[in-house]
Amino acid sequence: MKNMIKGITPVILAGGKSSRMGYNKSLATVGGKRLIELVADKVAGLFAAPPLLVTNTPDEYAFASLSMTGDLVKGAGPLGGIHAALHYSRLEYIFVFACDMPFVSPELVRYLADRVNGNDVVIPSWGKRFEPMCAIYSKHCLCAIESALGRGERRIIDFFPAVSVAAVEVETIGAFVSPETFQNINTPVDLENIRARWSVHKVDGESIS
Repeated sequence: MKNMIKGITPVILAGGKSSRMGYNKSLATVGGKRLIELVADKVAGLFAAPPLLVTNTPDEYAFASLSMTGDLVKGAGPLGGIHAALHYSRLEYIFVFACDMPFVSPELVRYLADRVNGNDVVIPSWGKRFEPMCAIYSKHCLCAIESALGRGERRIIDFFPAVSVAAVEVETIGAFVSPETFQNINTPVDLENIRARWSVHKVDGESIS
């Protein structure tokens, strides 16, 4: 399709215990759809490659008709999910999306994709604070991630010193970022806030896909 992002596999991470939510947050409904469906619909409309879902509970997502893989390194959190996605992706780059961030704008996704330019990581940042669940990673990161995991390091940023990182300051992409863009849903209160904002976007006629 015209204007589809090529050469990058969109990846949705659906791990985590959702302990503060009390149930699998990716299956919570917003605007009549499950969160995982909202994110999958968005990325499917942006990328030429089909979305890859990383989950260790694939039976929960049988309804989604998505390609799935599980972690190769268990208990490593989101970093383990990125590792698995890079291992299984047929393309050189992956774009990682959290399963509970439905407000990421297409304009932001395209902006980041246009700035790969041979970098291993392209990631939004607020100074030294990164947004690793809305970022691009190359297969060149695999060795660095495996080394970090071997040292018992579990934070996504732990492998960054070993690769080339293009940090995109949020202040330079303000037109593509709203207060909800990087908001995660961790509690029932977070979910209600997202539902309220979703309704506002619908009423205002703003793009949410």
